Amino acid sequence: MLRDVFTLSHFRGRLAHVEALPQLALLGLLCGIATGLVMALFRWVIQLPLEQLLGDPEAFEKLTLWERGLFPLIGAVVIILIFLPFPASRRRVGIVYVLERLNFHQGYLHGRNALIQFFTGAIAVISGMPGGREGPAIHLGAAVSSLMGQRIKVPNNTMRLLIGCGSAAAISASFNTPLAGVLFAMEVVLMEYTVSGFLPVMIASVTAAVMNYLLFSSEVAFIVPELRYHSLSELPYIMLLGCVLGALAAAFCKIVTYCQRLHHWPMGVRLLCAGAAAALAGMLAPQVMGIGYDTISDILQPKFLLSTLLLITLVKLLATAICFGLGMPMGCIGPILFIGAAAGGSLGMIANLMSHEVGAIGFYAMLGMGSMMSAVLQAPLAALTALLELTHNSNIIFPGMLAIVVANLTCAYIFKQKSLFWCLLLAANKSRSHTPLALALSRESVAVLMRREVPRFPHKVTPDITHAMLDYKGPWYLLERESEPVCLLSSTDFRNFLVTDHAPITEDEPLNLLAIAAVRKDLKPVSIQATLKEAMDTLDQTGVEALYVTDWYGKIAGILTRDDLLNYMNSKQTIL
Repeated sequence: MLRDVFTLSHFRGRLAHVEALPQLALLGLLCGIATGLVMALFRWVIQLPLEQLLGDPEAFEKLTLWERGLFPLIGAVVIILIFLPFPASRRRVGIVYVLERLNFHQGYLHGRNALIQFFTGAIAVISGMPGGREGPAIHLGAAVSSLMGQRIKVPNNTMRLLIGCGSAAAISASFNTPLAGVLFAMEVVLMEYTVSGFLPVMIASVTAAVMNYLLFSSEVAFIVPELRYHSLSELPYIMLLGCVLGALAAAFCKIVTYCQRLHHWPMGVRLLCAGAAAALAGMLAPQVMGIGYDTISDILQPKFLLSTLLLITLVKLLATAICFGLGMPMGCIGPILFIGAAAGGSLGMIANLMSHEVGAIGFYAMLGMGSMMSAVLQAPLAALTALLELTHNSNIIFPGMLAIVVANLTCAYIFKQKSLFWCLLLAANKSRSHTPLALALSRESVAVLMRREVPRFPHKVTPDITHAMLDYKGPWYLLERESEPVCLLSSTDFRNFLVTDHAPITEDEPLNLLAIAAVRKDLKPVSIQATLKEAMDTLDQTGVEALYVTDWYGKIAGILTRDDLLNYMNSKQTIL
């Protein structure tokens, strides 16, 4: 008995339940370690070539004018050559791909897509594309976690959490912001907050942060000075910043969405256009090339003139939106922070010119980062937490909340703009509504609700089999024809039939249970890894009234009827 507790089958069985916190915590730890290692490798693959080329991984400003124009074009050509041998389905990468697989394929990500993301994402950053490494990082973290789950065949309700764990760990390792990583995973990826979900995601995020600390010391993404606001007289400036950043966020999302409509163009043409846009941007403003964390640190100090800040805000916004929308395999979260910092710094500089009773330019740049991130992603808690973790200053909370709220309202209600990633899914007809009931069904496995002890009998029975059927007190028999499940038969109706007049049952004349007057439910199979949401979808799509559940070895483990599911849904609706 004790030995069974430590088997993989028992582990999978426990994961079918929402309250399987010890098992989920272990998976969260493993996801954090795996994602942390992959993030370190991805970071080294980017840094080492750039150190050889530039001396400093982000010193694209050292390149000559023509080198800045040539690098992105070469990068685009290399990425096209990598993509060419693969079908379009294998070229799907990035956060939008992760969300699509999560919502339509239960979070099952392919290893080949992850490998393509690893190399093309690295090449995009190395060649100076105006993108970040966070989008590829989230794809890689989610893929590593998904592949781990597929390897040990976890239930699909657990696979959702593993995607959240990988996403949170990727953000945590990228910015050294473990709590913001958790909230990003909950707000943007999983789109729900649950107690059982928080624990493994938090463990994964903290573990990845520890891995990042061990491999890269305590190196921070940005150099942030001590920031604070002077008085309540600054509130109008902060609200104005929120309005402007909300408008910029809406513009960014609309440009990306418009460019995605051009995906009917040949892949090579699109990526060459993206490379040309990146080349032109690099020639106009070299600060926008690459990840740009060094430029963000310079904005926060501050070290730029107002004209330079305005220029790099416009160029970065247009170049990133065009490249990302045309399908360049790069991230957009880092550029969003860049645009927010540059725009916020510009507004802070203007505010300082108008009044001496306002905070430092870096203070407004920091508020701009949080506002832009929140408005584009529609993730206010993740953005506010990122501000707090990056500044290590609680004074940022009140002005940060005000700026983020105004930016979100401006983007969502004045410009009618939803979250960038869900807009892209909607444009590709890949979005799905997330009702509380649907989410509740997605968190539970069919193993929780199925009837396990259902006797199986042939559809034609002899007297001996008839006596065995009468010994069973449950509501259903599972009938088989040539060892294949056919339907469920009501045990009550079977007993009623036996007490009525009928032809005698003999060895030579067995009783055909498919011909008697009784309630029968047609069957379709469903895997024990499936969620209750998948089970209900299967019932609706096939029109049957019951499912037989197969275990990891293809054997029948139980049955689940539509009535069982409806009763469960009614109980959940009462709670919700």
